[in-house]
This record gives sequence, structure tokens and C-alpha cells, in this order.
Amino acid sequence: MVDLFSRTHGRVTAVAKGVRAMGRKPRGAPLHPFVPMAVGLTGRSDLKTLTHSEAQPFRPLTGLAWWSGCYLNELVTRLLRPGEPYPELFDGYSAALSVLVEAGPGETAVALRRFELLLLEQIGYGIEFVCAAPRQPLRADRRYEYVAELGFRPHQGDAKGFSGQALLQIAANDWGRRETEAAGRRLVQTALTPHLQGRALRTPQMYRAAARLMHAASEPETEGCS
Repeated sequence: MVDLFSRTHGRVTAVAKGVRAMGRKPRGAPLHPFVPMAVGLTGRSDLKTLTHSEAQPFRPLTGLAWWSGCYLNELVTRLLRPGEPYPELFDGYSAALSVLVEAGPGETAVALRRFELLLLEQIGYGIEFVCAAPRQPLRADRRYEYVAELGFRPHQGDAKGFSGQALLQIAANDWGRRETEAAGRRLVQTALTPHLQGRALRTPQMYRAAARLMHAASEPETEGCS
């Protein structure tokens, strides 16, 4: 079973029968994540059969870029309805992968934020960067709270909130300040949570666990004394 993301068919689940069969010549290229492919599909139900695959030129993702690509894939499989085309989101996904190939940590974070915001827009829950209650433009010198699916409202109580300046920069796709990216990360996490049906995304958890293991393995051993 494989999940594919197509510009014309959206998210597609297919049986890759025989594509990588043992003991016989495969009917296509091996299947790997993040590889653009031309594929053949048959079947009238939501579950298709993959008849052949042909890989297109690509540059592999490694390290942080690979984990970031896995995160994008998890968002696609968790939040998109199967069989519905999302051509603009597909183009955004392809653009994000292209950035990840050569991006540093800061550029990677911005690529993820842009894709998250586009994803929310495409599934019908885009963030409107205005104050909802009362309805008025956001102001750079004010702070705001965000309520998922309801929007922004003036900051109240002890909630951490978001600076109006950061929100206006996010709306303008201006990610030059580190504080703006940090605000964008908190904002999309808040906006995405209601659509995850109580199940946290696994990729960030797996990445943190792998990072801890790598850090532990890199620490020099010390000898104790008695």
C-alpha cells in the first residue's frame, strides 16, 4: 500500500502490486518518499492499483530536510480528503521540497510555515488576519489571542498572545525576524489542532526522540572513580 499525492487527483491510496515484486523484473522504479514520479493507476474505487512507475529527476532529502519532508507528508495524509484535487497545494508542496534540499534551519522553518498556512487555506480553514471581535484591522502596537476557527481577538488575561507586528508580517509573508517565525509556529499549531481529531502529529515526536538518541550517542564516555 502506498499513498501518493497527485496534482490532478489529490491524495491517492494504491496497491503497488508487482511494482517491487521479489523474483521478477519490477514494473517500474522503486518507490521512495519525496520522489516525483509518473505513475499509472487503475480501479474505480478509492483504492487504486499502481500499474507502473517512472521516477523523475530529483535531489534526495537528508538530515533535517528529510524529517521536514516527512512532516509535510503526514500533514497531507492526515488532513486531505482522498480523491480531491488540490493543484495549488500540490505546487506549494513541490516548492517546499525544492527549498528543503538546500535550506538551512531558518529557511526550513519558513518553508514549513508557508505550507501549513496554505494547507489551512486549501482545506477551508484559512487564517484571516483581521481582528474578529470587534472586527477591525490588526494593529502593530497591540497584542491578540487566536481562537481556532473563530479568529483573533484582543489579548486578555494571562494568555501569551501574539504581537500585532508579528501577525502583520506573517500576513505579508515577511519572515525576516526570528520572532515572526516563532509566532507563526505557535499560530499554525493552534489552528491545526482541531483538525487532528485528538491525535498528535507523530513526525515531530519521532524527530525529537531521534535527536535525543543522536545527542546521547555523541557524548563522550567518562570513567567514574571510587
